[in-house]
Amino acid sequence: MKRRDSLNYLSYLFIFSFLFFPLFFLSCGNSQRVGDSLNPLGTVPTKWNKYLAAGTVSATLDVYRNNGKHELTQGLNVDLTNGVVTADPFSLPTGDTYRFLITFYYTLPNGDAIPYAYADFKALIDELSEQVQFSENDIRYSYDTSNPEVTASISDGLLPNLDNDSDGWNNWEELRDKANPQDGNSIPQNPKVTITGKQDGSANTATITVTATDNSRVED
Repeated sequence: MKRRDSLNYLSYLFIFSFLFFPLFFLSCGNSQRVGDSLNPLGTVPTKWNKYLAAGTVSATLDVYRNNGKHELTQGLNVDLTNGVVTADPFSLPTGDTYRFLITFYYTLPNGDAIPYAYADFKALIDELSEQVQFSENDIRYSYDTSNPEVTASISDGLLPNLDNDSDGWNNWEELRDKANPQDGNSIPQNPKVTITGKQDGSANTATITVTATDNSRVED
């Protein structure tokens, strides 16, 4: 009897392994790596380095499922010198179209992180998905309020506030012009051009200096 029971046990074990082990391997393989620190997640304008190099730029990634459920939040690495954004490795379950929302922040001298741009795009993640990437064309500094999805995202609080002081100038315009995006009275100034000159009548020549002033930046 003991020998027969042992054989029955081995038979059940074999059947169990045959039926369920493939499911086990399938369940382990239903996620796809999306983030890769060795490859860029996307590119940003190199002009950012001109206007924002004096401070700290950071970015966060929020991923949402097609049904709107929040999947993950992760910090990103922003390299202004080379204009690239990278992410530490992360994976997403396959078989769904995800919404990727990347928010860019600039840290002011007082320590406040000001959102000034965002990238909003979608991608299907399956076993054949390649590296998910965004480009400069996906980056926005203000909102297209005629887009129903954008309007809904603002109402739901998904999209960041890009005008902290509500003065009609978005945060990027104010940061670029060295205005304070948290002060409604600090707004971008139109460039002013001053021309001065001195004529030398005997030599029939003149020395002319043109100065363009734009807030605290002065270029001759």
